Amino acid sequence: MKYGAAARRYALALLQSVPEAEQAPVGAVLGTATRVLTGGPVWQIMKNPLVSPRAKQEIVGELVDPAHPVYRLLAIVLQNRREALLADIAEEYDTELMRRQGRLRAVVRTAQPLSEAWTKRLGDILSRRLGHELVATYEVDPTLIGGVEVRLPGQVLDGTIRGRLNRLKAQLKREV
Repeated sequence: MKYGAAARRYALALLQSVPEAEQAPVGAVLGTATRVLTGGPVWQIMKNPLVSPRAKQEIVGELVDPAHPVYRLLAIVLQNRREALLADIAEEYDTELMRRQGRLRAVVRTAQPLSEAWTKRLGDILSRRLGHELVATYEVDPTLIGGVEVRLPGQVLDGTIRGRLNRLKAQLKREV
């Protein structure tokens, strides 16, 4: 995430502006609008500083109803010429909404593919230790050598052999 603090402020403002029951549907609209606005030829227009914020708002108006909270947020983002924040705002919104629902998104990386039983067991252990329901994506990265790496919003839990070797290397450098 490139623009964490600023994107988080916009995301929290949007979350706080809608009733709890509407937060998930608003997040879906934000995600869809962001994918359209930051993908392909539309992104070339959105990131172009020569295109006025008003012209960009007209494009957004074709995608999102001007009465919708997402339109209002996007209008402010465009008016402030903060188009580069769009993807990070959507990610921050999703992360915060999940946190409020007691869920946590994670990327779990292992050196070898895990069986279904191990995937469930590891997910249960992590959910208990982190105090949230884990919504995990599992990836295989043979360069880890062994162990598990868990990427959470704002932190990485590194229990890999590669991570241990890197920490040992750094410690030896400090001592020498």
